[in-house]
This record gives sequence, C-alpha cells and structure tokens, in this order.
Amino acid sequence: QAIESVKQTPAYRNRLKALEFERTGGISSKKKGNKPMDK
Repeated sequence: QAIESVKQTPAYRNRLKALEFERTGGISSKKKGNKPMDK
C-alpha cells in the first residue's frame, strides 16, 4: 500500500525522530526556542 512507501521516505523517518525527541523531553526545549536541532 501507499503507507509502506511513505515509511521508506526520509521525511517519515525524520517525523518519527521528532516524535521520539518530543517524548524524551524535546517539548520543553522546543518551547524555549524554535532553533532546529539536527544532532
């Protein structure tokens, strides 16, 4: 299905990383500043 192809896209992986980052406490740092963190 289309869902499987979407999972292969780097954007989808970045979204998953963002969700994990928010879970680990990225939300607090996000509220402090809107600086994009790559690493």
